[in-house]
Amino acid sequence: MSINQIEKIDTPKNSNDLIILGKLAWERLNPSNWPFDIKKLPSGSFLVGGSVRDALLNELDKKLDLDFVIPLLTYETAKEISEDIAAKLIILDEDRCIFRLVISSWTIDIARQIGTSLFDDLNRRDFSINSIALKIEGDHQLVDLFNGIRDLNNKYLRPISKNNLIDDPLRILRCFRFISEYNFTIDQDTQNFCKNKSFLLTEISPERINYEIKKLICGKYAENSIKLIHKLNILQPWINKSKVFINYCDQNYLNRSLFEEELLNALPYARLFNLLSTEGLKNLKFSKKEIKICELLRKWQSRNNGSSFSNLTENELFQLHEEMENFLPIIILGLAKKDQEIWMRRWNDLQDPLFHPSSPLDGNYLKKHLRISDGPSLGMIIKRLKIEKAFGRLQNKYQALDLAQKLWKQKQPFL
Repeated sequence: MSINQIEKIDTPKNSNDLIILGKLAWERLNPSNWPFDIKKLPSGSFLVGGSVRDALLNELDKKLDLDFVIPLLTYETAKEISEDIAAKLIILDEDRCIFRLVISSWTIDIARQIGTSLFDDLNRRDFSINSIALKIEGDHQLVDLFNGIRDLNNKYLRPISKNNLIDDPLRILRCFRFISEYNFTIDQDTQNFCKNKSFLLTEISPERINYEIKKLICGKYAENSIKLIHKLNILQPWINKSKVFINYCDQNYLNRSLFEEELLNALPYARLFNLLSTEGLKNLKFSKKEIKICELLRKWQSRNNGSSFSNLTENELFQLHEEMENFLPIIILGLAKKDQEIWMRRWNDLQDPLFHPSSPLDGNYLKKHLRISDGPSLGMIIKRLKIEKAFGRLQNKYQALDLAQKLWKQKQPFL
């Protein structure tokens, strides 16, 4: 095994392989870029958890969540480092000596080793892929007591112990987050266990479940995970049980048609909409903005007749575009491919008067020329002008002003 094997790791056969892989992980982690001096950690310290896993997978973010296990002086070490780098020190669990340092977008957890050995600590973790430890000192050898590297190679998610999942039921949901992020598989026995024990998630704080779901819906393979969650009814108290979903499958087309920023915005909302009910969103403490967007999606997706909303009246179609303008790509995801192409072309045309509604005359102009004050009548005139422009019945400002004057003379233009 060579340190130059970047794309795919091999299952280690001996301690030398663990040293080579450890050096590879250490290089990828680039400790010189960390916001603190690792020499502050006591002898016998290990880096564990997600950052080791992601280093081996070569899937590291620029800002890492670092999780250290140290043998002694946990609080003293955390306090000294926090003072050195002016980080916020948070006590996560005083009895178990678990502390968190937060600086900029870095999160550094420092925990006292559980039990009398590193084995005891790793044995209490959730999955084998998260039970790999990296030695901080010397040769940076990996400690892989539960064959986590083999499972990484096989893309297989295996619990260290089912009791460990029960100890913290959020780990059941985390299982599906890992499927979303890395396309891992789980065997039927683990699926059945997660299904049968998913009721324990009701014991977890909504904020922690919220955090996992937000990561899950951003995963590269989120569709696989969401389908399995629905199949096993994992989020039963909060899951979307309606028949209204956004169905999309041509990921390559979406990648070509949407800008990366638009896709990164649209897909998570479409997935969140598919995954949770409105009540579920509220109970799990999603933001007002997230709930409102999903409510609008539910409203309009239920009106989709399978033929690009051809069943809507002009006013209804205008309302769809006005309410969903900033999130229209989410709606487009659920259209037939031929309609997607038309809608996407119009969405990308910022001058399209229906897909990007705007009034040909602003409020100040109308107040000046109509001698009208702010109020409901002004708002209704502006809306009517937007609709007429959206459907091509106003060609210039003169036509718009003429219509506005007629509407104002009617006093109650829409009754």
